[in-house]
Amino acid sequence: MKAVLLKEVVAELSERISNSIVAKVYEPSARELLIYLYTGRTQEGLFISTHPKYSSIFLTKKKMKNPERPPRFCSLLRSRLSGLKLVEVKQKENERILNLIFTGTEVEYTLVVELTGKSSNVILTDGKGTVIDSLRHFKGEGIEREVYPGAEFVELPLPKEGARGGFEFTKKDNESYLEAAERTYFALIKKDEKEFEASEIRRALRTEIKKRKRKIQNLEADRTNAVRLQGGRKKGELIIANFNSVEKGAEKVALNDYTEEGVKKVVVRLDPKLGAKDNAERYFKRAKKGETTLKMLKERLPAAVEELHTVEKYLKSFDEAGEKEKEELIEKLYKEKLLKRKISKKEEKKEKALPYRAFLSSDGFSLLCGKSSKSNDTLLREKAASGDMWLHAKDVSGSHVIIKASGRVISKKAIIEAARVAAFYSRAKEQSKVEVIVTDVKFVRKVKGAASGSVNVSEFDTVLVEPTLGTLRKR
Repeated sequence: MKAVLLKEVVAELSERISNSIVAKVYEPSARELLIYLYTGRTQEGLFISTHPKYSSIFLTKKKMKNPERPPRFCSLLRSRLSGLKLVEVKQKENERILNLIFTGTEVEYTLVVELTGKSSNVILTDGKGTVIDSLRHFKGEGIEREVYPGAEFVELPLPKEGARGGFEFTKKDNESYLEAAERTYFALIKKDEKEFEASEIRRALRTEIKKRKRKIQNLEADRTNAVRLQGGRKKGELIIANFNSVEKGAEKVALNDYTEEGVKKVVVRLDPKLGAKDNAERYFKRAKKGETTLKMLKERLPAAVEELHTVEKYLKSFDEAGEKEKEELIEKLYKEKLLKRKISKKEEKKEKALPYRAFLSSDGFSLLCGKSSKSNDTLLREKAASGDMWLHAKDVSGSHVIIKASGRVISKKAIIEAARVAAFYSRAKEQSKVEVIVTDVKFVRKVKGAASGSVNVSEFDTVLVEPTLGTLRKR
């Protein structure tokens, strides 16, 4: 806040909290302090923010989340200031710097609060001008002023903007400067958070657009290759038609192609290790593979293009939407998995502790998914039991998934949901559809002496699914 407004805030602070006693100290974030002071009648929350744009000080009753363990500076303030009296709050003339003087029996501390934008800091000093500790440390060559425990306290050089820096606020009728400062600060923070969230959403959608464009490029490359392979059928037919003209060991041969216009020569490359029949069969197999791919791409390529257009529409809609429409669209993006919800540190810690991922199907079956080749082995060795199902993306590396039967007949619904998990946690997750192996665990055997996660599957069926977690709940 600007120095001229800070002067008014300090005047009101002096009236409200002078001679109050420090009751509690918290550090909600790396740039915030909250000191609870008992005035004899009420408890006041003195909030200090060293935000680079909105550094402030005011009183608040707002409840804030605090770390489970107090950070370093918070612990020190608790040990030094708890029970002391705040005897004075004074501002350095025309600057955004305050000194809060605390006294006790034969002890005096000064909490220097520098609300100077990017250089903002809170420094605890003793009566001899020595830094005890600070919210932010500055030490080393090239530092204009060093701030660290044990250093001599040196006043912050006046910033170039001087008293002109800081944000402004306007006091409403029947509102104190402290109330106006609190209202404005949290409004500015909320605005910044919304703008940051919006920029993150735009970035996430642009990333999804790039992924889909890359996917379309890959599919188009597959189509080009498939057309080339499909053309091999003609070459195979020419080899059969000119069977006696193909000599074993030849790398290529010029064959007669009889057309309506007459006869023309077509050069066909051969595998010199194969005879005419096997060379023809090789071309027929390639052609069949190309035809299968083209048939599949008739569905997948338009679907990929449609996905791209959908995400592009979402980005355009987000830029044009009002606040309410934005919130509704954000929820839709989460449901469609275009945005990922941030999980709490507690949930993240719990997930990391398990050697596998655990989900619950919509009809109550436990789905266990490996996190690595070693945990894939662990699932099969320690978690799979008679009646359970085993799933894995076909012909690509990925996680093993186990459906726990637990005495029940495993439903088709659970199999499809588990297959989607297997597809999602595989190398094929960028594809629109993935073929997944489904079998009873009794048909799965670890390969002796092979790398972790390697198995032999003697009998299996397959399902074709979309690689997504959908609405599955983690356990």
